Amino acid sequence: MKVRHRECTKLLNTLLEINKGTQIKNVLKSSSFDLRQFKNKINVDKIISIGFSFGGATALYNASKDSRYQAAVILDGWMFPLKSEPFLDIQQPLLFINSHTFHNPANLNSISKYVHSKGVRQLYTLKNTTHESPTDTPYIYGYWLDLVMLKKMDAEIALNLQCSLVVKFLRDMIGYPSDCDNAQTFFKEHNDDLVEDVISYTKVNIRKMGIFPW
Repeated sequence: MKVRHRECTKLLNTLLEINKGTQIKNVLKSSSFDLRQFKNKINVDKIISIGFSFGGATALYNASKDSRYQAAVILDGWMFPLKSEPFLDIQQPLLFINSHTFHNPANLNSISKYVHSKGVRQLYTLKNTTHESPTDTPYIYGYWLDLVMLKKMDAEIALNLQCSLVVKFLRDMIGYPSDCDNAQTFFKEHNDDLVEDVISYTKVNIRKMGIFPW
């Protein structure tokens, strides 16, 4: 995780240098693309840290170590990488969006500590979703995780609902985007598909159910 944090910091520093018009070495020697055309084109006042799964823990760590991030969004965060870290002091607003089936008690306990810490904290759990719901894999392969949950949320609805929550949060916290009417409408239309809390989910051993012969 700390390696990822250093990589994020290096990337952010590079983007800020590009915005200043600094000449950046392009390792693609065959490319003639001139990064200087982005001078003063990048909005460096509204920077957020956002990550999925392992990246969710990294997003939290980024926010705790770098005040340039104005908010952090944790998508189905896997908190295990933080287990050896002291509780992170995070001043920025935090948004957690969980899936229904991914989280074990230890993970939920870690998330809850941050949700109940001082500051702006929001938590949503999307019903009938799995750890693949925040990704594009259900579009490509279909759902394959948690097979015993036969009725899963439509992949497009799950992804749009997640995006709507993120857009609403960013508009409220950092003022961008200025217009989130579509996100607000979608959120209201699918309000029954989520809860503003964690969901404790007990996984069923599908071998004991006799679905598979081995």
